[in-house]
Amino acid sequence: MHLGLKPSVDECSKCQGPVVRGYFDIEAGGMVCPPCSPGQFLSDHLVLSEEDRHFLKQGDQFRLTHWQSIQFPRANPFLLVRLMTQLAQFHTHVQLPF
Repeated sequence: MHLGLKPSVDECSKCQGPVVRGYFDIEAGGMVCPPCSPGQFLSDHLVLSEEDRHFLKQGDQFRLTHWQSIQFPRANPFLLVRLMTQLAQFHTHVQLPF
């Protein structure tokens, strides 16, 4: 059982099987494997790199009071910030700025 909004990045959010390649589904709360997403288009903006997935997996260890010192895994962290903001908005029903 999980409390909070930590996304599932190592296993499918629907079947709990391992995910090697898949896409991030905001409604499901994490990665979804191809068998659980028939007919879904794997667009580049939803496919996360291994580095991005590792970063999100470690997210619960970050101190938000030290936001400026967090080292994002890519030169442009906009995708990850937008993704996490959308995830939080969807699951909390609170409008957040991004």
